[in-house]
Amino acid sequence: MDYKAIADKYGKSVRTVQRHFDKLKLRWMFGKLDSQHINLCLDGVYFGQSLCYIVLRAQRGKHGQNIYFRQCSETVAHVRECIEETDSRGYTYKSFTIDGRPGIIKMLEQNYPGIPIQYCQFHQKKTIRKYLTKEPKTEFGQALLKFLRPITQYTKEEFKVGLEALETRYKAFLEERNENNRYKHKRLRSAFRSLKRNMPYLFTYREPEYIHLNIPNTTNTCEGYFTHLKSRVHAHPGLTLPRKQKLVNRLLYEQHK
Repeated sequence: MDYKAIADKYGKSVRTVQRHFDKLKLRWMFGKLDSQHINLCLDGVYFGQSLCYIVLRAQRGKHGQNIYFRQCSETVAHVRECIEETDSRGYTYKSFTIDGRPGIIKMLEQNYPGIPIQYCQFHQKKTIRKYLTKEPKTEFGQALLKFLRPITQYTKEEFKVGLEALETRYKAFLEERNENNRYKHKRLRSAFRSLKRNMPYLFTYREPEYIHLNIPNTTNTCEGYFTHLKSRVHAHPGLTLPRKQKLVNRLLYEQHK
């Protein structure tokens, strides 16, 4: 419902509705879930370049529920502070599923030793497509994209063996240099390096010692929810930043209840 619809419903002018909205003070009193030992998924959502929220969701079966959100940047320090806030509310963690921003894994391993970490397989595929594009021109790019496509069907060992086979087959190609002695295929090398670096965390959910935890292998509980959230915010074009912040805050809080 936009300003005009609200104004019409209550017989007020749009400007009057806007003034009341601007004066609105909201308090976020988060309740607690029945079980506070959770699989935690976390991700950031952006509304333009200037408005970012970190959202923490408890994954329960196929569904998730917001347990905390904060308007801030996606720095390691801010992510740590958000998780520490949920610590203070009594939550403990079966696992973490993350989108893999640099430094997050190291921070989690230092602060929550022994808790399994799952790198989002969807984000990994997205990263590789960024480097390779959807239709790679090189034979290696095509082979790597084909190999990655059924990632959810691999075990960790199968993935490792397949990646090593690709590295052996295309080693000479990846090491080609130009006349300035610089690598010719930097983006392809970056894609391959990303997979090797994240491999230890891509299949945590399938490890025998963790399979009973039902760890989500993606942050899709966040991604799907963010799509719905953005559609509701975009239904109100032209909002000033303070009004947009209030709207987003309210929508995020409503999903917690």
